[in-house]
Amino acid sequence: MLQLLIIGYVIYEIIRLSNLPDAGGYAIPQQSQQSIPPEKKAK
Repeated sequence: MLQLLIIGYVIYEIIRLSNLPDAGGYAIPQQSQQSIPPEKKAK
């Protein structure tokens, strides 16, 4: 039961984190997006 909870949370986190850069990409202009270091983008 605990494993199922952990798996569900991990999947939720992956979806949440993968959706954040997409939403930020549309809101932030391309010029300022290029100035962001790749390290921050990876996180």
